Amino acid sequence: MIKKLFLFLSVTLLIIAGISVNAQASPKDNVDLAAEVYYFNYEEPGFMEDTGMFYGLAGVYTRYFSSFLGQDATVEDDPFLLQLDGRFAFGIVDYTSVNSGSLDGINDFVFEGRILGGYEAALGKMTILKPYTGIGYRYLNDDSSGEITTTGHAGYERESNYIYIPVGVDLVTPITTSWTFGVNVEFDIFLYGRQKSHLGDAVAGLNSVENDQDQGYGARGSLEFRREDENFDIFIEPFVRFWHIDDSDISPITYGGVLTGYGLEPENETLETGLRLGLNF
Repeated sequence: MIKKLFLFLSVTLLIIAGISVNAQASPKDNVDLAAEVYYFNYEEPGFMEDTGMFYGLAGVYTRYFSSFLGQDATVEDDPFLLQLDGRFAFGIVDYTSVNSGSLDGINDFVFEGRILGGYEAALGKMTILKPYTGIGYRYLNDDSSGEITTTGHAGYERESNYIYIPVGVDLVTPITTSWTFGVNVEFDIFLYGRQKSHLGDAVAGLNSVENDQDQGYGARGSLEFRREDENFDIFIEPFVRFWHIDDSDISPITYGGVLTGYGLEPENETLETGLRLGLNF
């Protein structure tokens, strides 16, 4: 999966580079780069819970439509845009379960990439409204392989994949001559998920179980305070992200190729609350 992650990042950078070389930039084209820290809570109600702090980097590249057409870069009325949005974070989480004890210090990491299209509309003279949609992919790796819980249960690696359609809106308005205030609200339409549990990490001979998920939803929101400057802007952004995913399908569990039972990924919820601090240029 690490190779796939680096491949995705490389392709994204090549796309950005190709756009930049082959099209004239609009004065409004811009990049956000930010550090983020957030509290992570993953829960399977009645079964288990993971909690911990995550630390990461995030970036958003915004390209306006006139840039693709090679139009005059001084055009101000340029409402259509494309965004490439990505983030990577890592964390240390603590596991607790009613049935299998507890385990602290599990290594996790997450990657999320999105391609978005949007439209900027003026509300009055100063306020900007931007509805948007697109496609998103989220990957989470939770690896407790080689570890033992307080009740003697062996850990294993778990991989989570989500594909979804974000539908959201940004609202930005000035509050002083140099500061703006922004609000983001987004609903995420869950298309497909796949969970892979490497049970062989816990008991040699067990297969890796893959469970498909097709029911769920997500939501997120943030508040942004941005100080505009001639060379670059500085912004701070408290945020919240939420996922609710229903029970997965049922997949066979085998030992040495012999069927021993069936397993599923239970209904679960993820809540992330945190803060971003970044630059725009």
